[in-house]
Amino acid sequence: RAEHELTFASGVPARTRAFAAFGLGIAGEELDGYHRLVIARALHRNLERELTARQNSNEVASACILALGLLPLPSHAGDFATEPERPPLLASCEAELRYLFALLDSATVSKVVRANVPISLGRIAATLAPASPMRAATVKRLLALLTHRSTDDEARRSALLGLARACGSSPELDAAIYAALIDAARSAADQQTRSFALIALG
Repeated sequence: RAEHELTFASGVPARTRAFAAFGLGIAGEELDGYHRLVIARALHRNLERELTARQNSNEVASACILALGLLPLPSHAGDFATEPERPPLLASCEAELRYLFALLDSATVSKVVRANVPISLGRIAATLAPASPMRAATVKRLLALLTHRSTDDEARRSALLGLARACGSSPELDAAIYAALIDAARSAADQQTRSFALIALG
């Protein structure tokens, strides 16, 4: 708007805003660190706005979460602990993961939006070094989400895809991931979850 002096007669439709978020995540893959940081903070700001708005859009919030998963930020492992926390700004992979952990735990985030979190967790964790404590913490969190009785079906299916993305951290954790995916493919209660497990194994 600032550069081209764009004006809108009304609010931008939610679906257009959602695709704008996806576009930012995709564009960030080819941009330098500064512009990736600008995009991450814009996504975070809009996501928080949607989560706290009286009339929020699950579509936009979900798109912001998935776009964060597409956005490779630098690792600053020494600056962040593994405890879940909601940082005011996203400046690293570790900060992104901690923020997404908090969304996963939040009782105020809708199931529709929360179901997108495991996919982005897996994508971001995959950009960290194999020995990264945060990568291991993410895998363990996704494994727990997959096996916990209270996890809804949508989040469980996303956890399967997130685990597939996060593979490669350590032989022990990889073995646990393979075992969990095979078990889900064989014995999940519904066909769709079993199918997601097969996709994840692939």
